[in-house]
Amino acid sequence: MNATTECTLEINSLRMHAALTGAARPLVLLHGFTGSAATWAGLMARLAPRRQCIAIDLIGHGGSGAPADPARYTMECAVADLAGILDALGMPGVDLLGYSLGGRLALQFAAALPGRVRGLIL
Repeated sequence: MNATTECTLEINSLRMHAALTGAARPLVLLHGFTGSAATWAGLMARLAPRRQCIAIDLIGHGGSGAPADPARYTMECAVADLAGILDALGMPGVDLLGYSLGGRLALQFAAALPGRVRGLIL
């Protein structure tokens, strides 16, 4: 059984929380509006024997920071935050799985940084 590791990263002056488990080809899991990384716990447990799963709390959700400035919540900022998280974790290319708000972010990330996305599940 693979253990889940919780981590907090400082990305673009914002505290970002992520949960990681498994090994091999990385799959980033992006939750929907009002969700959190915990949304993916069951799926992560099932995929961990075959994939490295990285579930991220998006800005304003779960254990990630919630700044007061509304300008910090743009999709451009969210793409930059996701790129910063992947850089901090040493992951130049990943598969993305996004649901609802997470799907919107995954699609925007793929459009902005196509060389960093190996696969996209929306």
